[in-house]
Amino acid sequence: MPRLSKLDIATRDALNVLKTVSKNLDPRTTAKYERQLINANRIDYVNRIIAELNAIKTGSTATAFKQEQQQIREIKRQEKIAQAQQQQQNIIDRNIITLSATVNSDFTSMTHEVEIRRMKLKHPNALFSHQVLYIGNDDENIGDQLSNIIFYKKPEIKKPFIDKIIMKNSFTYDGWYPRIWINSNKQNHSVKIITTAYHRIPLNVNNTYRNQIYQLNDNGTCVYDGFVSFFTSKLEKNEKDRQAKMMLNRLIKNKDIYAKSYTNETIHQIGELCKTTIYIIDVVNGNDKKYNDKNVNLYSIEFINSKYNHLDLLSNTNNIIEVEKDDYFELKNRSPFYIERMGKLITPNQSYKCKQTEFKEIYNEWKQSNNYDSYYIINGSESYNLIENYDYSLHTFFDEDMYIKNDLYSEIDQKKAYFNSTIKNNNKNYIGYPSGSFITVSNFTSNDFDLITKNNLIGFFEVKIVSHIDKSYHSDKLGLVIGSNHVFTTVQILFLQKYIEFQFINASYAPSIDIPFTEKFLKKEDKISHYCKAFGLMLHQNNMIETVIKPYNDDQQYYNIVNNTDKEMYKMDDGCIKIVEQVKEVKTYIHLAYFMNSYCKVNNLEVMYNNDIDCIVGVKVDSIVYKKNYDIVYDDSIFTSKKTNIEFLIQDAKHFDVSNSGLDFGLDELCDSVTITNKNDYSYFRPYFKPTKYQFTCSKSFLQTGEIINNRTILINGKGGSGKTFSILHSNLNIKNIVYTSSCWNLINGQKQKTNDQIIGMSYQRLLGIGTEQFKSKNIKYIVIDEITLIDEKIINLLRKTFYWCYIFIIGDVENDIFYQCSLNSVKVINPKDYTDIQQVKYLKSYRFNTELEQKLDALREIKLKYSDRYDINKILKIHVYELFKTCLISKDDITFNKEDIGISGADDLGEKSNNLTDFFIAKGAQPQYFVKKTDIYKGLMKGQQLPAKPDHSNYEMKLFKTIHSFQGLDLTETNKIIIGIKHNFDANLFYTALSRARRLDQINIIIDV
Repeated sequence: MPRLSKLDIATRDALNVLKTVSKNLDPRTTAKYERQLINANRIDYVNRIIAELNAIKTGSTATAFKQEQQQIREIKRQEKIAQAQQQQQNIIDRNIITLSATVNSDFTSMTHEVEIRRMKLKHPNALFSHQVLYIGNDDENIGDQLSNIIFYKKPEIKKPFIDKIIMKNSFTYDGWYPRIWINSNKQNHSVKIITTAYHRIPLNVNNTYRNQIYQLNDNGTCVYDGFVSFFTSKLEKNEKDRQAKMMLNRLIKNKDIYAKSYTNETIHQIGELCKTTIYIIDVVNGNDKKYNDKNVNLYSIEFINSKYNHLDLLSNTNNIIEVEKDDYFELKNRSPFYIERMGKLITPNQSYKCKQTEFKEIYNEWKQSNNYDSYYIINGSESYNLIENYDYSLHTFFDEDMYIKNDLYSEIDQKKAYFNSTIKNNNKNYIGYPSGSFITVSNFTSNDFDLITKNNLIGFFEVKIVSHIDKSYHSDKLGLVIGSNHVFTTVQILFLQKYIEFQFINASYAPSIDIPFTEKFLKKEDKISHYCKAFGLMLHQNNMIETVIKPYNDDQQYYNIVNNTDKEMYKMDDGCIKIVEQVKEVKTYIHLAYFMNSYCKVNNLEVMYNNDIDCIVGVKVDSIVYKKNYDIVYDDSIFTSKKTNIEFLIQDAKHFDVSNSGLDFGLDELCDSVTITNKNDYSYFRPYFKPTKYQFTCSKSFLQTGEIINNRTILINGKGGSGKTFSILHSNLNIKNIVYTSSCWNLINGQKQKTNDQIIGMSYQRLLGIGTEQFKSKNIKYIVIDEITLIDEKIINLLRKTFYWCYIFIIGDVENDIFYQCSLNSVKVINPKDYTDIQQVKYLKSYRFNTELEQKLDALREIKLKYSDRYDINKILKIHVYELFKTCLISKDDITFNKEDIGISGADDLGEKSNNLTDFFIAKGAQPQYFVKKTDIYKGLMKGQQLPAKPDHSNYEMKLFKTIHSFQGLDLTETNKIIIGIKHNFDANLFYTALSRARRLDQINIIIDV
């Protein structure tokens, strides 16, 4: 049995009401109502008839009812006038463009950009909205599924944002919704495009408003009542909850003390009574707050600062109810107060969110299984600035004078284009997708391109067209003119280099990863394939976080007291408050979308190069339009023939003329013209590739040698102080995406401090989840593994495999099978000559040592290299150490151990082979030093971490001398000294490591009487 529509159900109910009142009506009137109901095509019209019949049923006449309704409509009209006057106070400017079959009928999708840029030009710092209303009969907005509004606040209006709005109002790639809507009913359909600029709510500097007293409920005790309600609900869920019962009894017993008003300074008192952390979502002052936050607490309570001087208990905030979209909007209408943020609707009693559509479920599952969230790039980064110049265009037609008639042309279409571009077996040009961990450089060459491509690094490249290998081809139609600059992807260059000679200028490339769409993406929603929707989301960039507050009616005046420079507040047409917070680092995935687009372009290019381009009239995103009688050659595993559809698509491009459209009206008062991104960006009549619009220069290679990084794993070797780690941490890489790891916590902590905690400092055990919970982060793009002589080869390879999307920098003083820094017997040091997929870079210059110390250390290195195969190398080197550093030999009685000095011993100073040096120097007056004994990640304690003072726990040890492994990679300052006491197990690498921590020879003390 077919399911009845809402209109059918309403009509059925109305006819039932008519039956009950027909005895009070004459037959003619009854017949009139029946006709009206049967012919009705809108629910609101049916509902008006039902209301009229119900009035008759209660004894009123139809005439009286209509008079009453007329009075109600007049009241509503007056309310609308008052509301409009109020809105006008919130609005700086508003422009409405009406489109219909007779008004502005020549307007095109370019209207969006013109209106947006016009408003931005007039009010550069405002919050804007751009709304498209699809209007039917009686000037009612009935195109609910199409109508949309987008709020934005952007420093610049760029093409991806305009594309987003156009795509939101377009049916796939074949037509602009407003034109389709108007043409579907030319007499009654119209469209309104409304662009609005809003006033920011001014800040009220009266500090008395900010010092709230939480008390405004019926009892004047909103905080106390919230606590009682919280623990009561706990007991209702579990009557055996002894702790909740104890806290409730405390509250009841001490009601005289705690049932009172509270301030931010006193609210911790009731939290201490109930061992509870208090969270306040502060929508009034724009900052969330936390009080009585203690480890011993048993509970946490969330309040919402829902109105000035009042807190509401937030119930069930973690238990979010999923509701249908219509119910979600109805909840917003019914609730006297709510906060809406990031898809979550928070009311005092419950939190809600819209049920996920089937597409969203499939999309989120795909994102999680492919580690998608780790592949973002940052808007404004060097890589982004290069990538955004990629020519992402929807359609191209070559002749503006062509006849636009479907019957004159044929068309071939790529099968499931974007879907197949992600499937290795379905895409003959497949080389993967760039992971987002980009290296961006200038001074790039064709040899560099060949090498990185061989090593599975792919990306985007700015190139200049130098010459055509095939001189007969129509370069003007393709836009590949000699001397023009373009940004191409790896896959495009691999194809075009058969026909064109390039000069490389700038490059941005990343490890290749796979993100295959599953078969579920072939499903459709709103007539659009899931994989097309996923592509659209890749283009999306959100530069602000929006919070919408529906305030209590008597509380709106207090929303001008926000004192937070990161947030701005605006009052909307419906009385709601919109809080706008600019995202400092906007994440985007346009590189994945553009790379996907480039696969389609290459498929199109292959057809164009294999056929007479004069017979090809146009190229869509994933199809080619050609003259009817031309026998086109194509790969039928990629393309299939389809019905030609160009008439509706390109009429916008044919008819658009900004000078005649009326869109430039009034612009001469502001400036010469609104700067459209480029008319050709939205005109389909253009070459297939456009040259880059901007001149920019990327950074040079950050490697000390100037070499271009050509592999995913890079070994940087060199003597101590040569700047191996420094060159990476001070490069053009986003420092927040760098993970620094080592076996020495002191070294990790030291590098974190040097970078003001901007890097992610983490032990390799945590990164891999070895013996502890694995560290998870979506921000990891580059991994620096330092002091590799202390980390086993298997660990390094496991890191390389686990973080397959990242560049891995391994750092140490290693040359093939010879290493100069100390190691451990249990560690197999990586030997670079065993690997073909590791790029080796050697730093020669040292910045740490003065000339005297550097010469002595170089002499030790030469001896180590010369005698590396001798069984008695340690004995040989010991002789040379005592000879080269004889001025550093000193009795312990002559040494003063200062607070900043470092003590190094050959064995654990607290172990069986201890030299008892700590006890000796403590007795001489040295200050104790404290170190963490065992790692405790839950308390943020790492083994070997130095503590500022004696801690209040037992997980520590006090000693002045540690093994050199604890200090490997660290260097001394200009003032402190290194005190070396080695009695047992003299090791050449250990001694070299200890000596190379110093900057000058006079900083080294070698104890001779150990």
